[in-house]
Amino acid sequence: MSMEQLKNDKSESSTPVSFSLPLAIMVMFGLLVIMEIVSALWLKRHADQATPPSQQEMIAKLYPGESYKVVAEMLEKHKDPALFAYQPFVEMSVRETHNKFINIFPPGYRSSVKMPWPPSSDPKINDSVFVFGGSTTFGFGVADDQTIPYYLGKELGRPTYNLGVPTYYSTIERIAFFNLVTQGILPRIAVFIDGLNDFIFYEVPDKSNVSRRLATAFGLDWLYLLKKVFAYTHTVQLVLSMSGSDVQDFLNQRIASKQEIEKTVARLIMNREIIQAFCKEKEILCFFVDQPVPTVDYDNAKRLVPPAVHFMGAENCVYGYTLLREQYRQHPSNNHLDLSRITVQEPVYIDSFHYSKKMNQYLAEIIATYILGRR
Repeated sequence: MSMEQLKNDKSESSTPVSFSLPLAIMVMFGLLVIMEIVSALWLKRHADQATPPSQQEMIAKLYPGESYKVVAEMLEKHKDPALFAYQPFVEMSVRETHNKFINIFPPGYRSSVKMPWPPSSDPKINDSVFVFGGSTTFGFGVADDQTIPYYLGKELGRPTYNLGVPTYYSTIERIAFFNLVTQGILPRIAVFIDGLNDFIFYEVPDKSNVSRRLATAFGLDWLYLLKKVFAYTHTVQLVLSMSGSDVQDFLNQRIASKQEIEKTVARLIMNREIIQAFCKEKEILCFFVDQPVPTVDYDNAKRLVPPAVHFMGAENCVYGYTLLREQYRQHPSNNHLDLSRITVQEPVYIDSFHYSKKMNQYLAEIIATYILGRR
């Protein structure tokens, strides 16, 4: 066989291979498009089953006596991404906002009316109360005058500043607290309501809810970005919905190991000890509240509306709260209040985690009674 024949044979044998790769890519792309279309149609059909009357029925149960239209509008305001803004050191906070449901005044306190800021620097006349926490303290799903800090202020008869921010946990609250005191802004009383978010954001060393997004300013996390892109395709969302999961399950590991939860408890206790040491030095009354969570000592079967399939990592609270109780049993504190077993007549929760206005009022009454007993 001549060299020319060999070249011709190689050329002929390689020709199918050169066309097979583009063909395979085209076939895969076509399959993905078909899967996306089918998934989108299925999700649309499934979404159409949630008709407005069923939503009206749900709101009627969770917000008894309140207008469906008003509540639906209020919930939309709480979900508005424009509610949040970057803030140094804490990474994210709430921006100044004013509507008939949510009013946030600089430097980030929520209130139905504007209050003097900053409070007086004279400790003899400063009677202000700062309340820190996550979305349950902020009052997700309720109006300005239905939050825990609002009711607490009414019970104490003191100007009470709602400094709760959705997704905050003890580390970020500690930083937010010291951001104020280093400016010379000190309260007479400081209340920290925690538990849920500490065990949802369980990573040690600490990360906030937006740490990964902010990290892209310094270097791209390609794996996270790819997951983020795929997470919002109809195909992935269909798979997630069929498995009872959601996008955040796909992007993050929500269930912590026992060792990780033990580190989280140690972190929470240390944050409280740091704050308490400062408060003692400055004669500020500090109180640390373990909040109720739906995964600990609460019968979810009693709910008027069934909860979500999962609790987004609040399952970690089961072991975490056991460790917390043991910690305070061994080391009792006059500044600690365990409200994890507190409940009221339904509705207790208006969604998976957030309290009804009735629950907020009851929690505020208990906290106020405890504070007044310590003065």
